[in-house]
Amino acid sequence: MSTSSRKGGASRRSTRRVPGPFEGRRLGALSVDVHIHDLSAGGCLIQSFHDVPVGRRMKLEIDLPYEGRVQIAAESVNTRADYGFAVKFVDVTADVREKLDRVIDRLIADRT
Repeated sequence: MSTSSRKGGASRRSTRRVPGPFEGRRLGALSVDVHIHDLSAGGCLIQSFHDVPVGRRMKLEIDLPYEGRVQIAAESVNTRADYGFAVKFVDVTADVREKLDRVIDRLIADRT
């Protein structure tokens, strides 16, 4: 069951995003390859068939076009049944934030 909600039809999203997909990994005792969609400087959607409870912290590694790999801490914020889960990025370093911003700017510019 999804825990996402909208009030009055308004989106909670406040940052620009690009659809992807991007390759990445969920890092841990066993790293798991993931497909990342809907990437923004504030979070992303992770395609996964494993349940992840809301509030779970994790470390992600994302292969960014033009910028290379970045590691970022994330926390799950909602789930999409039969698809995956959304995360918000937490404790983002200035360097990683700048890389995300540059990639998003460039990919948006490439689409226009």
